[in-house]
Amino acid sequence: MISQRREPPIRKPALLLALALLLATLTGCATYRAARLPGEIAQLPADGREQPQLFVGATARVVYPDGARSAGEITALTDSTFTIGRVGNFGVEGRTLTRAEITLVEMEDQASFGSVTKATLTGIAFLVVAVGVLFVTQSPFE
Repeated sequence: MISQRREPPIRKPALLLALALLLATLTGCATYRAARLPGEIAQLPADGREQPQLFVGATARVVYPDGARSAGEITALTDSTFTIGRVGNFGVEGRTLTRAEITLVEMEDQASFGSVTKATLTGIAFLVVAVGVLFVTQSPFE
């Protein structure tokens, strides 16, 4: 009798991992929402969610009256000013701004669909990889 070598079946964990990574890339980046300084009164936009308040450590972007934009992390904050900084060639470069100097300040919305979906899919992907590694190490096909 001729022995036939059996090929291992398609690994479902690898397929699930590929699907999870595909979905993670399709969800997009976190969204930004108009934000307010601590001294400002919160406005209720059309979506019914209260305008978030800036905080130190938040990722934010600002729009200037001339249409220019800059983005970075909030490194300092008072009731009327904030400092937005980013890492440059000479360490952290910050710019202190008042509300009068900008048209709009937006803060990354950590509760957006994209952020939550990416975090969930990343957790699932790690779980699938762990299960896949266990499955491969216990494989009877070796």
